[in-house]
Amino acid sequence: MGAARLLLDAERTTALRAFARAAGVSAHGLISAALLSVARARLGGDAPRVLGCLSPVDLRSRLVPPVPPTEMVAAVATHLHALPVAANPEPVALAGEITEHLRAAIARGEHFHDMRITPEVPRNPALQMATVIATNMGAVSGPRLPAGLELTDVRLVPGREHYFPQAGRSPLMACVVTFDGRLAVELPHHTACFSAEFMRAFRDDLRSALPSLSAPHELPA
Repeated sequence: MGAARLLLDAERTTALRAFARAAGVSAHGLISAALLSVARARLGGDAPRVLGCLSPVDLRSRLVPPVPPTEMVAAVATHLHALPVAANPEPVALAGEITEHLRAAIARGEHFHDMRITPEVPRNPALQMATVIATNMGAVSGPRLPAGLELTDVRLVPGREHYFPQAGRSPLMACVVTFDGRLAVELPHHTACFSAEFMRAFRDDLRSALPSLSAPHELPA
């Protein structure tokens, strides 16, 4: 196992979330669009390529009784979205497509179908084969600390040691969390699938893509 990581400061994180709101897309959609764009750039060619984005669906508010968002429990389903991605995609349009599709799929209850096949995925990874897996724990506030103690960072620990290396090349896993106002993206990977050099380069391209999305520029009409 290996892990590459990027961390935005609070100012960049605030700008990114504000840009997503102004564009009418979710922060998850914007981050997923950046991940797909970076992945597409590595495939070559000029024609669009169909890529898969696996997104989490938070079930806490959908349980009976509902679980409050402050409770960190593993109540999550997934949804796989396959979509054509151009060689040089327009990031806001791509983020909008991801956002609208995921919201509509949740409204239709499609994540329940994904839950039914989940037990079969370890035996047949092709059932849920994505190009990128974009988890998102949302915004998490830091705990109250004693005077003089400062919490500077939080890291996510992968819950398993491999990501389908038996499929040849595992999906790119991006574990996203905003802790105390700073967006972090962990990129855990199996070294049989991706080299450390590849993941560092992917991380660096993602680092460039995310701040550029929050930079001031005209939104599409």
